[in-house]
Amino acid sequence: MDGKTVPQKGYITDELTDYAMNWLTKEREPRKPFFLHLSHKGVHSDPLPPPRYAHQYDSTRFTLPASAADTPENNKSKPLWVRNQRNSWHGIDFSYNADVPMTEYFKYYYATLLPIDDSLGRVMAYLRKNHLEKDTLAVFTSDNGYMIT
Repeated sequence: MDGKTVPQKGYITDELTDYAMNWLTKEREPRKPFFLHLSHKGVHSDPLPPPRYAHQYDSTRFTLPASAADTPENNKSKPLWVRNQRNSWHGIDFSYNADVPMTEYFKYYYATLLPIDDSLGRVMAYLRKNHLEKDTLAVFTSDNGYMIT
């Protein structure tokens, strides 16, 4: 933090959001324009939800779309590089080298997205409460999804 090593105290998504909220509420110049970059690790390998969401999807049954089937019919129009992605780090057969079926992997993945939703909600609530939402551009991007979406 500011060039110094800071030991992690809790769940990293929450902790990063706490840093951002502290800056927004206590450290920034309220009368000046500002830029805040909040980047989460979240669902990067291996997704690990916080205890409050660890069992959120235990009873949920995820199913894969028909396009996920590894069949000649399904693969006939796909280029070789797309078919080869199935058994790769970003593929559906061995995603992130996880030894669980994708339908089970979703449970961890989606439960790990929830605190990121919480984080965005905290920041946006602050902007609304302080009447900054109309003069603030919020840009949300992601580098994940791969064969999941």
